[in-house]
Amino acid sequence: MNAILKNPVLLLGPLLWLAGGATAETNQTLRSPDRRIELRIQASNRISYSILLNGRPLMQDSTLSMLDQRKLGLDPKVKAAKERSVDQQIEPQVRQKFARIRENYNELRLEMEGGYAVVFRAYNEGAAYRFETSLPQSEVKVYWRRGQSQLRR
Repeated sequence: MNAILKNPVLLLGPLLWLAGGATAETNQTLRSPDRRIELRIQASNRISYSILLNGRPLMQDSTLSMLDQRKLGLDPKVKAAKERSVDQQIEPQVRQKFARIRENYNELRLEMEGGYAVVFRAYNEGAAYRFETSLPQSEVKVYWRRGQSQLRR
């Protein structure tokens, strides 16, 4: 026992190994402003998400990726996760039924290694995501294929 306490490498090595394994997979949760809709996002070998309404699963383990010369969303490495909330009134340029529209959502932005990010939003009425890239080409072809997901009714 004294040998382990005297040698910090023997003591800290297993802890660093556990911490390294924990960062390989990222799990995040995002809720709508009224907290009824919940998104569970996982970044491991792919980016996947599940949507729950009042704790009941609507969609489970839906994967997402974007294909070009590179594959965005495969083997993702999360560099940073930033959350923000928006609750404001906007005045649309094109006249709508109402002169002002309430914009209210919670957002989670996952910045990934490789020059892209995935932004998830949870509204009181639903959920959405989008890819943001800083690819150097002036024109990019994007191939979209519907991922495997399980819809619950």
